[in-house]
Amino acid sequence: MAAALRKDVLRGAKQQGLSLRPDALRCAVDFVGAQAEEGWDRADTLAYLLEKADSAGAAVLDEAAVQKAAVAVREERAGAGAGDRMFESVNVFKVQRHMYDAMSSQFVANLGERKMDTKTALLRDRFQVLLQRLLRDPKFEMATSARGSAVPSAMQTIALTPIGALLGSEGFHYVFGMLSKNERMEVGEDGVHSPVYWLEDLDGRVALELSEDTKSTAGLITEGCCVFAEGEYVDGVFRVAVLAHPPPEPRAATLDFLGNVNLFGGSDPRAIDVQDEDMEAELSRLFVTLSDVHLDQPAVMEKLRVLLTGYAMMEPPPAAFVLMGNFFTRPSGNSGGLDRQAASRCFADLAALINEFPALVEESEFVLVPGPTDPGPAPGLIPRPPLPSCFTEELRELLPNVHLGSNPCRIHFCGQHMVFFREDLMHKMRRSQVISAEVDNETVCHHHHLAATVLAQASLCPLLPMARPVHWGADHGLQLYPQPHLIVLADRAARYAVPRDVGSQQEVRPPPHGAPAPVRHVTARVLGTGLHLQPWLLRD
Repeated sequence: MAAALRKDVLRGAKQQGLSLRPDALRCAVDFVGAQAEEGWDRADTLAYLLEKADSAGAAVLDEAAVQKAAVAVREERAGAGAGDRMFESVNVFKVQRHMYDAMSSQFVANLGERKMDTKTALLRDRFQVLLQRLLRDPKFEMATSARGSAVPSAMQTIALTPIGALLGSEGFHYVFGMLSKNERMEVGEDGVHSPVYWLEDLDGRVALELSEDTKSTAGLITEGCCVFAEGEYVDGVFRVAVLAHPPPEPRAATLDFLGNVNLFGGSDPRAIDVQDEDMEAELSRLFVTLSDVHLDQPAVMEKLRVLLTGYAMMEPPPAAFVLMGNFFTRPSGNSGGLDRQAASRCFADLAALINEFPALVEESEFVLVPGPTDPGPAPGLIPRPPLPSCFTEELRELLPNVHLGSNPCRIHFCGQHMVFFREDLMHKMRRSQVISAEVDNETVCHHHHLAATVLAQASLCPLLPMARPVHWGADHGLQLYPQPHLIVLADRAARYAVPRDVGSQQEVRPPPHGAPAPVRHVTARVLGTGLHLQPWLLRD
């Protein structure tokens, strides 16, 4: 046991680019082992300890550095200084990646995977997260044989057939897998070229036959989605009668299953007493979100001054302002785009504007989330890292309470988990649809289907990497597992709120029972020359 733990510590330190002296290694092993005896996840403790030790800036750690990091971890987990952690911005690139281990039926930290493996692991991890969630649903089970199944009654469980077991077992089946499309087009009898879709799992794949009679449930059925298919296997082809997203899992059920494993990142929520009176007062404060805040447009800056003037007169002022890109009307780095000095001046002007309101500077937090065309490495990939420090140096000097968030940005506020994502998601999802979703403009629109999709798929972008390129090693930063209390999707679509009952108990606002009281939330969108503000009140 001690030898295995020692190897894990050495491997984790190597991944962080750190070296441990013998006394530091012994101290780290003792601390992680002691925390494990107290019920804390060993991998999470190790990742947290190394993160604290790495913040000191030394490449070679001695015993004193490890002891200091251990004290910081122990104090935070004991709840010391909880007031400082009422608000915490989480960079998804610093969240420890976990993978589902089918042998132990639990999530374990992935400390030793090679970089070349992350591309294939990306899709495999997405599939396994949803499969284990589906099989824990009492309505589903994995079939023990590949014989054709009868249509179950309301009280029967649905037996899922592994795709690899379909060969030679014609008949009615239920299968679960990831949708993909063959590069070659199929030519029908009428001469029309149509794509060939496949359903894949860890055992194999099968060609799908979709027709006009194929039905779908709530959500956008797109390439890359893991879906539940009902139909008949005939002559090597699966004739689909129904395609459906897997049912989402309530947040409380997911947390019960995870135990001490923290997939969200940041401080462990167990270290914060959400019943504290100070925190109850904090939860009554507003969160204000603005997208497409074009700092290079004087008219937008003037409207932003008007907005801040109004909120500065509130008592208490908003808890946080989440400003999301794009921050410039012209993409940075391209011909004709803003240079570094001009972009830096824009962020400095933003800091100067906010400093005109001392009440907001003292009592509110400001979070900047980069947009698709904002400065930064690999602009075509998601997730996106925070804005580069060379652009925001003066901003951080003038505004000490600013947080440079990643995209998506995770925020931990008084025991609540929130996710903010700036991406033109609706357009990309609809472009990759396999089956058109039913839309009733009065009650159900594409926004409802989009919300149902991201919650059912437990991902902010369930598309294949070829449809929306992703950072292979940071795909877990797009995960929505467990479901956060609040999801804000900022794209080019008009502002919308999704009702609580969309998609069979799926929701994007905090649940009314068994959770901290939800914060109030206001969204606004800056459009070119003006600001359009509409309240979004997340209370019953």
